[in-house]
Parts: sequence; C-alpha cells; structure tokens
Amino acid sequence: MISVIVPVYNVAGYLDRCVESLLKQDTDRPYEVILVDDGSTDGSGEACDAYAREHPDRIVCVHKPNGGLSSARNEGVRHARGEWIVFVDSDDYVSSAYLSRLDGLRERFDADMSVISIQKTLEGHEIFEHRPRMEDFTLDKKQAFYEMYVVKRFSWYAYGKMYRREAVVKHPFPDGYYEDSATQYLLIDECKKIAFGDYLAEYHYLAREGSITMSRLSDRHMRIFEVCGEVGQYIDSRYPEWDYVKVLLYENAVLQLTGRTSMTKQQYDEIYRRYQKMFRKNVWRIVSNRDVDFGSKYYAVILCLPPSVYRLQRRLMEAVLGKRV
Repeated sequence: MISVIVPVYNVAGYLDRCVESLLKQDTDRPYEVILVDDGSTDGSGEACDAYAREHPDRIVCVHKPNGGLSSARNEGVRHARGEWIVFVDSDDYVSSAYLSRLDGLRERFDADMSVISIQKTLEGHEIFEHRPRMEDFTLDKKQAFYEMYVVKRFSWYAYGKMYRREAVVKHPFPDGYYEDSATQYLLIDECKKIAFGDYLAEYHYLAREGSITMSRLSDRHMRIFEVCGEVGQYIDSRYPEWDYVKVLLYENAVLQLTGRTSMTKQQYDEIYRRYQKMFRKNVWRIVSNRDVDFGSKYYAVILCLPPSVYRLQRRLMEAVLGKRV
C-alpha cells in the first residue's frame, strides 16, 4: 500500500484541487490519503472531515494542534499503513499518473526510493520548461546525494518522491524552516539504489505569496545556514573528498535568501557578506573544478565581489529574462 500524506493548514482556497487530484489516481496499487489538519482556522479542517466522510475507503483525516509542516508530516507518518510513503503539499496538485509514475519507476528498477521532476506553477499560470526529456536512470546513494544537492536537476523537496516507510520513521522531519533539505540527505543515505524519472507534468508545485521562500526575511530564515552546517558534517563523515561541496551549499543558501526573500538593503548586504570570506578563499577550487556546473562557477566569482555588483547583474538578468531570478 501507498500512504499519501498531505499536511493541511489554512489552505481553503487550494485544498479541493489538491484532494480531487489525489482521488483520481490511476494506480493499481492500493493507496490511502492522510489529511493532517495542523490546527487550521479557515475551515480547512472541516473540509478534511467532509472528504473523509465522503471517501471513507480512501481518505483518513487527522486533527492536531498547530505545530508546523514538519510535525504535520510526522503525524501523518505515524498514522500511515502503507509500506511506501509519498508527500503532497496541500496547495499543490498532481496528475492522475503521479502515484503510478513513482511506483512504476521504483518497481521497474527495484529501487529503495523514486524521484520525479517538479513543474513550478505561479498563481494563475504555469512555467513550462522547454527542454529534452531525460531517460529514466538509477544512482547509488553517493551519486544521488550529488545529483540533488550539487547538480540540482532534481530537487531535495519531500514531494515528488516515494520513500520506504521505515526510512521516514527513522528520520522524522525537524522543526523549523528548510526541513526538506535538512532531511533528504539522511533519507538518501538509507538507500542502496534510487530511481530518477523526468516527468514534469505529474507534480505541480504552487509558488505563492506567503510561502517560506516568498516571505519577508526573519530569524527563522537563518536556519538555512544551520542546515548547511549539518549537511557539511555529513559530507565530512561520508565523502571527505567532496569538501568543496560545502562551499556550494553556502553559495546556494546566500543566493536563495537574496533572490527569494524580501529584505532591507542592510539585511541584504549582511546576508551577502556573511560567508564572503569563505567564497573568496575557495573561488579557485570551484572555478577550476570540472565537476561544477557553469552557473555555480559564475556565482562563485560574483559572490566574491561587492553586493552592488551582484544586485546590478540580477537586475540585468531580470530585464533580459522578464522574470525574477
């Protein structure tokens, strides 16, 4: 059985689309949908109850006091009956082939985990990626870690993946922001083989105002640097030959905060300069490394320069591309 866990918190305007998409799955494998109401105050909890009454053979509703995304996911895992776990965020939606893609990919390669691509969606319209589709492939845990944390063709988010239940039980999501990147490498480490499939149309991730990566900078966002340190310790213990990857993690953290979070100029400069000494010390290691992609090399150089240069190149790129970068 597959257990699909959906944390729910004040998403009345999005919940129906999410749940209806999960009720239309074309998989032959039995599955359940666990709606975890995390103390909603907008009627979302009542909507979950209604769905459970209408579909008692498919939907389970769990209510809990508000504790955040991680605690809601962990609560869902505690109620799950399936040997395979899938996560879906309640403001996102999936195609009818979502579960069959993940399950078929995992089963075909006899993998411990399956991963598919994500289609980003903005309020009102989709952002389609026009690129050739990659063939399905498998990696061991070391290669998969590099794929998700360095190459980033596939995200480290919890959704778009199928996990063994025992792995998720062993590594529950921690409290605080960036819980996915703080957990994914541990889940990968539990696997011998991971299957990847490039199916962009199956999971639709909604980027909306009010989400963590679209919000105003706060102390909670600083958690991203703690996660970099935790993943860095993992690299030291498992793959010390990838010491340079730790620099790329901090590079990505600075780029994510400055590019997706609203902040004052003072905060902007503070975040930008936070690890500039590290970037300047390691820039040649990154630029001369054949395994590092051009984008990471480019920003390795840019982040060694004053913040004004970074802001200018961002404005130029946004003007050329016509969107925020």
